[in-house]
Amino acid sequence: MVRLYPDLIRMYEQIGALQLVAAFCRSAASTARFIHEDARAVEWFQHAAAIYRQMDMRSEARDALVNAHGLLQPWANALLRAGDMAGAVPVLIQLADVAGELGNHDAQATALYNAAIGVLQTSQDFAQARALAEVAAGLYDPASTDAETARKLVAFCDANISAPGR
Repeated sequence: MVRLYPDLIRMYEQIGALQLVAAFCRSAASTARFIHEDARAVEWFQHAAAIYRQMDMRSEARDALVNAHGLLQPWANALLRAGDMAGAVPVLIQLADVAGELGNHDAQATALYNAAIGVLQTSQDFAQARALAEVAAGLYDPASTDAETARKLVAFCDANISAPGR
């Protein structure tokens, strides 16, 4: 059944049947979640949310995003616990996007901060890590220790970006 959804969804998109597109995206996402294809499930939940927002169906959009977040958070946690930073970074960035859409700025900031750490560990791309940490710092309460830690990471990246030989 999972393989049939993309064609079905495309067909309804072509004729502009947005409610059916969103409903089938949610159905595809639920099916993918059931068979443990979490990446596909997240994509379809996010697609459903975008369609629901387009139709100004905010409650349904939020529900789809909550489902996506519910898949992404444990997935990111498992990758972090396993030390798979290369796998964790794209999941963390996706988690940050979903958390941001849900208005959960602390979760968004934490995901971005962890992604910055992951970027440093996997590629030592100080500019990318700095950009992620800077956004995280701006999302945290400015007086919090989390914001201070994120600002320290920004400073660390700055020092390495401007270091001789870089």
